[in-house]
Amino acid sequence: MAESLAQHLCLASRAVRKNHALPSPRFDRAGFIRALDSIIRAHGIDLLIPTCEEVFHVAAGREQLSCEVLAPSREQLGRLHSKWQFIVDLEARGIRVPRTRRVDGPEGLAEAIAAFPEGERVVLKPVFSRFGTRVRIHRVGEAPPRLDATPEQPWVVQEFIAGPMLCAYAVAIEGRLLAYAAYRGDYTAGPGASIYFAPQQHAELEAWVRDYVSAEKLTGQVSFDFIESEGRLYPLECNPRATSGVHLFEAGDGLVEALLGTRADTARPKPETRSMLGLAMAVYALPKVRSRRELGNWFSAMRAAKDAIYRRTDPLPLLQQVALLASLGGVAFRERISLTEASTWDIEWNGDA
Repeated sequence: MAESLAQHLCLASRAVRKNHALPSPRFDRAGFIRALDSIIRAHGIDLLIPTCEEVFHVAAGREQLSCEVLAPSREQLGRLHSKWQFIVDLEARGIRVPRTRRVDGPEGLAEAIAAFPEGERVVLKPVFSRFGTRVRIHRVGEAPPRLDATPEQPWVVQEFIAGPMLCAYAVAIEGRLLAYAAYRGDYTAGPGASIYFAPQQHAELEAWVRDYVSAEKLTGQVSFDFIESEGRLYPLECNPRATSGVHLFEAGDGLVEALLGTRADTARPKPETRSMLGLAMAVYALPKVRSRRELGNWFSAMRAAKDAIYRRTDPLPLLQQVALLASLGGVAFRERISLTEASTWDIEWNGDA
């Protein structure tokens, strides 16, 4: 394991043979790549598997790395991560998408909002963002909010579609779908980051993902967020990296073989699997409970799921969460951002070179 956070869960895990500290790829990409390749050479690593937004920095320096990298191309990553370009590309293929406008500055915001009917709700979010941390819901006709949109850091104004959120996680090698899991976003940390995972059997959704990775000839991990409304799927955005869908896979489900590219068919989690981030369920989900019925649903969900972090044979990462949260709290305070934003502060990529 190689990580740029000073505190992380794998520091305490028995499953990790050795941990290495790396420079922040966001603030020192060249040093990050050099250190990473040094580790690869020292340990004879054959395959590098990025786990979050460091994938963008790894892809930018992959020619300097002495092993295979499980990741899309740098060009693909940019197109897929962009909440504007992803929608534009889908629309060009004739795929149904929410109406979406791009905003490059304050002067264009009113015009973009005016393209939607009076009284309708719209979603405002940066083109490059994650976890829904900066998402705003605005009703057309009200005074427009102030956005820090620029040509370098644009936003989108997108049609608000009511309905349950569906998420899909996949592993693909050269366009072949080798692992797949879908789940609903019933419990989230903030507006976007799911913290509870139950597999969803949805043939149309799986077919959509299979067709997409095939058309892109994609290699790597990729995830998608959808809204299902009146029996129709609306793709909202793509995260071309690992997401929490991995928590649904258990030993023997075939995820390892999919990541190694040795899987012949598509690995899926068991239908009865339930997984959660237990601490997040207590911190984020419980305070949102507003009725006795919702409280009962929360208790039922907690009883049905396994904590994604805790294992009886590897218990210390659960306790390591305290050190991690303290470290992230320091970043959040220093940078005046949320804990969720702090979790990717050192690795995030926002469309820069």
